[in-house]
Amino acid sequence: MIDRRDVQVVSVINALSRVVFVDPILISKRTKNYPTMSDAEVMKDLYEIVYEYCKDDTDLCEYFFSLINNINLEIAPSVEEIKEEYEGRNVKEDNPVSLEENHKLIIDTFTQITNMFNIEGIDYCVIGSLPAYIQNGVPLFRYHSDIDIMINEEDIEKVKMVMENCGFTFTDLRFPSLDEFHTIIDTKNTHLVTSTNVYNGMSVDFVTFRREKDNSITSTDYLQREYNGEVIVDRLERNYNPTGTHLRFDNRCECNGVLANVCSTEHVYNLKSVSRREKDLTDMEVLAEYIDKDKLKEIRRNNNTKQIVRNVRKEDEMTM
Repeated sequence: MIDRRDVQVVSVINALSRVVFVDPILISKRTKNYPTMSDAEVMKDLYEIVYEYCKDDTDLCEYFFSLINNINLEIAPSVEEIKEEYEGRNVKEDNPVSLEENHKLIIDTFTQITNMFNIEGIDYCVIGSLPAYIQNGVPLFRYHSDIDIMINEEDIEKVKMVMENCGFTFTDLRFPSLDEFHTIIDTKNTHLVTSTNVYNGMSVDFVTFRREKDNSITSTDYLQREYNGEVIVDRLERNYNPTGTHLRFDNRCECNGVLANVCSTEHVYNLKSVSRREKDLTDMEVLAEYIDKDKLKEIRRNNNTKQIVRNVRKEDEMTM
């Protein structure tokens, strides 16, 4: 006989899966002990899951909190009480591991992935503040939830193989189905090619590019829209000329014995200079003393050129 609570748990997970991408492996690991847990423990864990996936959408959180409360209305707190608990969390509560553990995890992930990419001959470049800190010997001082890596689209199958062999999921939504497109819109997902470690939750987000004959890089962003029940994909291409490519993406740095391809500190600084996010302003302040001002000027002189390619099809990409 099917337990009433089991039915309600499945109902919550299925409803959540319809509005956001929910990794089935992670959810399975989270829920496998539910049969031995009390209603209060199950409800609290479901609140956690919903908050992890929907914390940027208050209305969605309220809806799912109400749905979870139906498991046991007698002990359920009010939706307002649940919201207050999660909205009042500080950075430490949002990150269940210590800062030291987080830093070890991010560095171990960085060296593991870049080492495997080197072995497989993958054309890549790690971008963002993390490699800027590593190559300048700056100690990490804040939480890092992910790693950003540029990858050559020609190598995407090798990237998928490496990530899965290293215990990550791999999702490529450059050419999504209609349901996947709606999920991207609902979740405001900004990364179309992503990986998540099934054991520790560490994320690796990928930015795709094409390597030109002159060795320059053209980054490729996929812009999606719905028309007559179909997903139409356009591609925004940003080409960095050979000089701009060299100034931004031809750096290497050593980390735990692995020589990794990384972007320049000046490139990171230049990108963060147009941001108003608190963490980006902090990164700028920390990295300022390591900037080669002449190199920064050259980067700004050698900006990218843009074009949009309309109605890109997956089958066309496969034959390029």
